[in-house]
Amino acid sequence: MMQDNALQFSIARPQDAHAWVQLSYPGANLLPPDVLTNEISQFNTTQGDSAAVERFICRLGEAPIARFELHRLDSMVELHEFKIGEGYLASQGQAILHGIIGIARSLGTILTIDFYSPAYSGIILAAGFKQNIRTRMMKSLTNYMAQPVRLPAGITLRHPIFDDEGAVAEMVYHNYKGTADEEMVSSSPAQAAAIIRAMFHNDYNLLDPTGSYLAVDKSGRLIGDVILGDASRSLTELQGWIMDISIAQEYRGQGLGKALITSAINAAKAHGYPRIGLIVTIGNNIAQSLYRSLGFEDYGEVMYEAILKLK
Repeated sequence: MMQDNALQFSIARPQDAHAWVQLSYPGANLLPPDVLTNEISQFNTTQGDSAAVERFICRLGEAPIARFELHRLDSMVELHEFKIGEGYLASQGQAILHGIIGIARSLGTILTIDFYSPAYSGIILAAGFKQNIRTRMMKSLTNYMAQPVRLPAGITLRHPIFDDEGAVAEMVYHNYKGTADEEMVSSSPAQAAAIIRAMFHNDYNLLDPTGSYLAVDKSGRLIGDVILGDASRSLTELQGWIMDISIAQEYRGQGLGKALITSAINAAKAHGYPRIGLIVTIGNNIAQSLYRSLGFEDYGEVMYEAILKLK
Protein backbone atom coordinates (compact mmCIF):
# COMPACT_ATOMS: atom_id res chain seq x y z
CA MET A 1 0.00 0.00 0.00
CA MET A 2 1.28 3.47 -0.96
CA GLN A 3 0.52 6.65 0.93
CA ASP A 4 0.42 10.31 0.00
CA ASN A 5 -0.06 12.17 3.28
CA ALA A 6 -3.53 11.03 4.46
CA LEU A 7 -4.33 9.31 1.15
CA GLN A 8 -3.72 5.60 0.68
CA PHE A 9 -3.28 3.96 -2.74
CA SER A 10 -3.69 0.22 -3.11
CA ILE A 11 -4.08 -2.21 -6.01
CA ALA A 12 -7.76 -2.94 -6.55
CA ARG A 13 -8.77 -6.47 -5.59
CA PRO A 14 -11.99 -8.41 -6.28
CA GLN A 15 -13.37 -7.24 -2.92
CA ASP A 16 -13.02 -3.65 -4.18
CA ALA A 17 -15.48 -4.20 -7.04
CA HIS A 18 -18.35 -2.43 -5.32
CA ALA A 19 -16.16 0.58 -4.47
CA TRP A 20 -14.92 0.70 -8.08
CA VAL A 21 -18.47 0.73 -9.43
CA GLN A 22 -19.63 3.26 -6.84
CA LEU A 23 -16.97 5.73 -7.99
CA SER A 24 -18.40 5.51 -11.52
CA TYR A 25 -21.98 5.77 -10.34
CA PRO A 26 -22.30 8.02 -7.27
CA GLY A 27 -25.72 6.48 -6.70
CA ALA A 28 -24.47 2.89 -7.09
CA ASN A 29 -26.50 1.76 -4.09
CA LEU A 30 -29.61 2.90 -5.94
CA LEU A 31 -28.79 1.01 -9.15
CA PRO A 32 -31.17 -1.82 -10.06
CA PRO A 33 -29.74 -5.06 -8.62
CA ASP A 34 -29.18 -6.62 -12.05
CA VAL A 35 -27.22 -3.57 -13.28
CA LEU A 36 -25.08 -3.46 -10.14
CA THR A 37 -24.44 -7.21 -10.37
CA ASN A 38 -23.47 -6.87 -14.02
CA GLU A 39 -21.04 -4.01 -13.31
CA ILE A 40 -19.38 -5.93 -10.49
CA SER A 41 -19.18 -9.06 -12.64
CA GLN A 42 -17.58 -7.07 -15.44
CA PHE A 43 -14.99 -5.68 -13.01
CA ASN A 44 -14.06 -9.15 -11.83
CA THR A 45 -13.96 -10.79 -15.26
CA THR A 46 -11.71 -8.09 -16.73
CA GLN A 47 -9.42 -7.90 -13.70
CA GLY A 48 -5.93 -8.97 -14.72
CA ASP A 49 -6.60 -9.11 -18.46
CA SER A 50 -3.03 -7.95 -18.99
CA ALA A 51 0.10 -7.98 -16.87
CA ALA A 52 0.71 -4.45 -18.13
CA VAL A 53 -2.49 -3.12 -16.54
CA GLU A 54 -2.93 -2.38 -12.86
CA ARG A 55 -6.05 -1.00 -11.16
CA PHE A 56 -5.83 1.17 -8.09
CA ILE A 57 -8.20 2.45 -5.43
CA CYS A 58 -7.37 5.63 -3.51
CA ARG A 59 -8.82 5.96 0.00
CA LEU A 60 -9.08 8.81 2.45
CA GLY A 61 -9.16 6.96 5.73
CA GLU A 62 -11.55 4.09 5.06
CA ALA A 63 -13.51 5.87 2.32
CA PRO A 64 -12.71 5.06 -1.34
CA ILE A 65 -12.52 8.44 -3.11
CA ALA A 66 -10.79 7.72 -6.44
CA ARG A 67 -9.97 4.93 -8.86
CA PHE A 68 -7.70 4.59 -11.86
CA GLU A 69 -5.86 2.19 -14.14
CA LEU A 70 -2.22 2.41 -15.19
CA HIS A 71 -1.35 0.78 -18.52
CA ARG A 72 2.36 0.21 -19.17
CA LEU A 73 3.54 0.38 -22.79
CA ASP A 74 7.30 -0.06 -22.53
CA SER A 75 8.52 3.21 -20.94
CA MET A 76 5.17 4.97 -21.40
CA VAL A 77 2.43 4.79 -18.78
CA GLU A 78 -1.18 5.57 -19.71
CA LEU A 79 -3.69 6.69 -17.08
CA HIS A 80 -7.18 5.36 -17.77
CA GLU A 81 -10.51 5.12 -15.94
CA PHE A 82 -9.51 8.08 -13.76
CA LYS A 83 -12.48 8.90 -11.53
CA ILE A 84 -12.54 11.06 -8.41
CA GLY A 85 -15.52 10.65 -6.13
CA GLU A 86 -18.22 13.27 -6.04
CA GLY A 87 -17.25 16.17 -3.78
CA TYR A 88 -13.53 15.32 -3.58
CA LEU A 89 -12.14 16.92 -6.75
CA ALA A 90 -11.58 20.38 -5.27
CA SER A 91 -10.28 19.27 -1.89
CA GLN A 92 -8.26 16.17 -2.81
CA GLY A 93 -7.83 16.20 -6.58
CA GLN A 94 -4.34 17.67 -6.64
CA ALA A 95 -3.09 15.30 -3.94
CA ILE A 96 -4.63 12.30 -5.70
CA LEU A 97 -2.95 13.21 -8.99
CA HIS A 98 0.35 13.79 -7.17
CA GLY A 99 0.10 10.27 -5.76
CA ILE A 100 -0.65 8.82 -9.21
CA ILE A 101 2.40 10.58 -10.66
CA GLY A 102 4.52 9.07 -7.90
CA ILE A 103 3.34 5.56 -8.76
CA ALA A 104 3.77 6.14 -12.50
CA ARG A 105 7.32 7.43 -11.96
CA SER A 106 8.34 3.97 -10.75
CA LEU A 107 6.90 2.40 -13.90
CA GLY A 108 8.06 4.59 -16.79
CA THR A 109 9.34 7.88 -18.11
CA ILE A 110 6.18 9.36 -19.65
CA LEU A 111 2.66 9.58 -18.25
CA THR A 112 -0.31 10.25 -20.52
CA ILE A 113 -3.98 10.78 -19.72
CA ASP A 114 -6.56 10.09 -22.42
CA PHE A 115 -10.08 11.41 -22.72
CA TYR A 116 -10.74 12.88 -19.29
CA SER A 117 -13.46 15.26 -18.15
CA PRO A 118 -12.66 18.97 -18.65
CA ALA A 119 -13.48 19.36 -14.95
CA TYR A 120 -10.09 17.72 -14.31
CA SER A 121 -8.15 20.21 -16.45
CA GLY A 122 -7.31 22.48 -13.51
CA ILE A 123 -5.50 19.83 -11.46
CA ILE A 124 -3.86 18.33 -14.56
CA LEU A 125 -2.44 21.63 -15.76
CA ALA A 126 -1.35 22.54 -12.22
CA ALA A 127 0.63 19.29 -12.09
CA GLY A 128 2.65 20.36 -15.14
CA PHE A 129 0.98 18.31 -17.86
CA LYS A 130 0.87 19.50 -21.47
CA GLN A 131 -2.79 19.39 -22.56
CA ASN A 132 -4.29 18.75 -25.98
CA ILE A 133 -7.93 19.02 -27.03
CA ARG A 134 -9.03 16.67 -29.78
CA THR A 135 -12.19 15.76 -31.62
CA ARG A 136 -13.50 12.66 -33.35
CA MET A 137 -14.41 12.82 -37.02
CA MET A 138 -16.53 10.22 -38.79
CA LYS A 139 -17.37 9.37 -42.39
CA SER A 140 -20.30 7.22 -43.49
CA LEU A 141 -19.41 4.60 -46.12
CA THR A 142 -22.98 3.54 -46.87
CA ASN A 143 -23.08 5.15 -50.30
CA TYR A 144 -19.33 5.47 -50.80
CA MET A 145 -17.74 4.40 -54.08
CA ALA A 146 -14.00 3.64 -54.16
CA GLN A 147 -12.01 6.65 -55.35
CA PRO A 148 -8.81 6.76 -57.42
CA VAL A 149 -5.57 7.20 -55.47
CA ARG A 150 -3.12 9.69 -56.96
CA LEU A 151 0.39 9.54 -55.53
CA PRO A 152 3.20 12.08 -55.92
CA ALA A 153 5.81 11.08 -58.48
CA GLY A 154 8.19 8.40 -57.29
CA ILE A 155 6.07 7.35 -54.30
CA THR A 156 4.63 3.87 -53.91
CA LEU A 157 2.39 2.28 -51.27
CA ARG A 158 2.61 -1.13 -49.64
CA HIS A 159 0.95 -2.87 -46.74
CA PRO A 160 2.87 -3.10 -43.46
CA ILE A 161 4.12 -6.39 -42.05
CA PHE A 162 4.96 -7.09 -38.42
CA ASP A 163 8.69 -6.79 -39.14
CA ASP A 164 8.08 -3.14 -40.06
CA GLU A 165 7.26 -2.17 -36.46
CA GLY A 166 10.67 -0.72 -35.60
CA ALA A 167 11.07 1.16 -38.88
CA VAL A 168 7.56 2.59 -38.64
CA ALA A 169 8.19 3.75 -35.06
CA GLU A 170 11.39 5.52 -36.12
CA MET A 171 9.61 7.16 -39.06
CA VAL A 172 6.66 8.27 -36.94
CA TYR A 173 9.01 9.76 -34.34
CA HIS A 174 10.56 12.00 -37.01
CA ASN A 175 7.31 12.71 -38.88
CA TYR A 176 5.56 14.18 -35.83
CA LYS A 177 8.38 16.56 -34.98
CA GLY A 178 7.21 20.16 -35.34
CA THR A 179 3.51 19.24 -35.48
CA ALA A 180 0.68 20.00 -33.07
CA ASP A 181 0.88 16.38 -31.85
CA GLU A 182 4.63 16.25 -31.28
CA GLU A 183 4.53 15.98 -27.51
CA MET A 184 1.72 13.42 -27.54
CA VAL A 185 3.58 11.10 -29.92
CA SER A 186 7.22 12.10 -30.32
CA SER A 187 8.46 13.52 -27.04
CA SER A 188 11.01 10.68 -27.21
CA PRO A 189 11.84 7.77 -29.54
CA ALA A 190 10.66 5.42 -26.78
CA GLN A 191 7.24 7.05 -26.71
CA ALA A 192 6.77 6.72 -30.49
CA ALA A 193 7.97 3.11 -30.27
CA ALA A 194 5.47 2.33 -27.49
CA ILE A 195 2.57 3.80 -29.45
CA ILE A 196 3.39 1.96 -32.67
CA ARG A 197 3.98 -1.26 -30.73
CA ALA A 198 0.50 -0.87 -29.21
CA MET A 199 -0.99 -0.47 -32.69
CA PHE A 200 0.89 -3.45 -34.14
CA HIS A 201 -0.06 -5.64 -31.17
CA ASN A 202 -3.78 -4.74 -31.04
CA ASP A 203 -3.68 -2.80 -27.76
CA TYR A 204 -5.84 0.01 -29.20
CA ASN A 205 -7.87 -1.63 -31.94
CA LEU A 206 -7.48 -4.79 -34.00
CA LEU A 207 -4.84 -3.97 -36.62
CA ASP A 208 -6.10 -4.26 -40.20
CA PRO A 209 -2.85 -4.81 -42.15
CA THR A 210 -4.47 -4.97 -45.59
CA GLY A 211 -6.25 -1.69 -44.90
CA SER A 212 -3.07 0.00 -43.70
CA TYR A 213 -0.42 1.49 -45.98
CA LEU A 214 3.19 2.63 -45.85
CA ALA A 215 4.46 5.24 -48.31
CA VAL A 216 7.93 4.57 -49.74
CA ASP A 217 10.12 6.93 -51.80
CA LYS A 218 12.42 6.02 -54.72
CA SER A 219 15.25 5.05 -52.39
CA GLY A 220 13.01 2.68 -50.42
CA ARG A 221 12.78 4.98 -47.39
CA LEU A 222 9.53 5.02 -45.42
CA ILE A 223 8.07 8.52 -45.57
CA GLY A 224 4.45 8.13 -44.47
CA ASP A 225 1.83 5.82 -43.07
CA VAL A 226 -1.85 5.31 -42.48
CA ILE A 227 -2.72 2.62 -39.94
CA LEU A 228 -6.26 1.24 -40.07
CA GLY A 229 -7.79 -0.64 -37.16
CA ASP A 230 -11.00 -2.54 -36.59
CA ALA A 231 -12.84 -0.66 -33.81
CA SER A 232 -16.05 -2.70 -34.11
CA ARG A 233 -18.00 -3.08 -30.87
CA SER A 234 -19.91 -6.10 -32.10
CA LEU A 235 -20.84 -7.93 -35.28
CA THR A 236 -23.70 -5.47 -35.70
CA GLU A 237 -21.62 -2.35 -34.91
CA LEU A 238 -18.74 -2.55 -37.36
CA GLN A 239 -16.39 0.41 -37.59
CA GLY A 240 -13.02 1.13 -39.15
CA TRP A 241 -10.68 3.49 -37.34
CA ILE A 242 -7.61 5.35 -38.61
CA MET A 243 -5.20 4.99 -35.70
CA ASP A 244 -2.34 6.94 -37.24
CA ILE A 245 -1.43 9.01 -40.25
CA SER A 246 1.91 10.74 -40.63
CA ILE A 247 3.93 12.23 -43.48
CA ALA A 248 7.58 13.27 -43.65
CA GLN A 249 7.88 17.05 -43.62
CA GLU A 250 9.47 17.30 -47.07
CA TYR A 251 6.52 15.48 -48.65
CA ARG A 252 3.72 17.53 -47.13
CA GLY A 253 1.52 19.60 -49.42
CA GLN A 254 2.01 17.22 -52.37
CA GLY A 255 -1.18 15.20 -52.05
CA LEU A 256 0.34 12.27 -50.17
CA GLY A 257 -1.93 12.74 -47.14
CA LYS A 258 -5.01 12.62 -49.35
CA ALA A 259 -3.69 9.52 -51.13
CA LEU A 260 -3.04 7.69 -47.85
CA ILE A 261 -6.42 8.55 -46.34
CA THR A 262 -8.25 7.68 -49.58
CA SER A 263 -6.46 4.31 -49.66
CA ALA A 264 -7.62 3.57 -46.11
CA ILE A 265 -11.20 4.66 -46.88
CA ASN A 266 -11.29 2.44 -49.99
CA ALA A 267 -10.04 -0.49 -47.94
CA ALA A 268 -12.53 0.15 -45.15
CA LYS A 269 -15.37 0.09 -47.66
CA ALA A 270 -14.05 -3.11 -49.24
CA HIS A 271 -13.77 -4.73 -45.80
CA GLY A 272 -17.41 -4.04 -45.05
CA TYR A 273 -17.18 -1.24 -42.50
CA PRO A 274 -20.26 1.01 -42.70
CA ARG A 275 -18.24 3.96 -41.38
CA ILE A 276 -14.69 5.04 -40.64
CA GLY A 277 -13.43 7.43 -37.99
CA LEU A 278 -10.34 9.19 -36.72
CA ILE A 279 -9.23 11.67 -34.07
CA VAL A 280 -7.65 15.05 -34.82
CA THR A 281 -6.21 17.76 -32.61
CA ILE A 282 -8.26 20.94 -32.52
CA GLY A 283 -6.09 23.65 -34.01
CA ASN A 284 -4.53 21.34 -36.60
CA ASN A 285 -6.42 23.22 -39.29
CA ILE A 286 -4.60 21.67 -42.26
CA ALA A 287 -5.49 18.15 -41.19
CA GLN A 288 -9.07 19.06 -40.31
CA SER A 289 -9.55 20.71 -43.71
CA LEU A 290 -8.20 17.63 -45.47
CA TYR A 291 -10.50 15.30 -43.57
CA ARG A 292 -13.54 17.50 -44.21
CA SER A 293 -12.70 17.60 -47.93
CA LEU A 294 -12.84 13.80 -47.89
CA GLY A 295 -16.26 13.74 -46.22
CA PHE A 296 -15.40 13.41 -42.53
CA GLU A 297 -17.61 15.28 -40.08
CA ASP A 298 -17.19 16.17 -36.40
CA TYR A 299 -18.69 13.48 -34.20
CA GLY A 300 -19.36 13.61 -30.48
CA GLU A 301 -17.85 15.80 -27.80
CA VAL A 302 -14.31 17.14 -27.76
CA MET A 303 -11.78 15.06 -25.83
CA TYR A 304 -9.02 16.12 -23.50
CA GLU A 305 -5.64 14.40 -23.27
CA ALA A 306 -2.39 15.28 -21.54
CA ILE A 307 1.23 14.21 -21.21
CA LEU A 308 3.88 14.62 -18.51
CA LYS A 309 7.56 13.70 -18.70
CA LEU A 310 8.42 11.86 -15.51
CA LYS A 311 12.21 11.71 -15.84
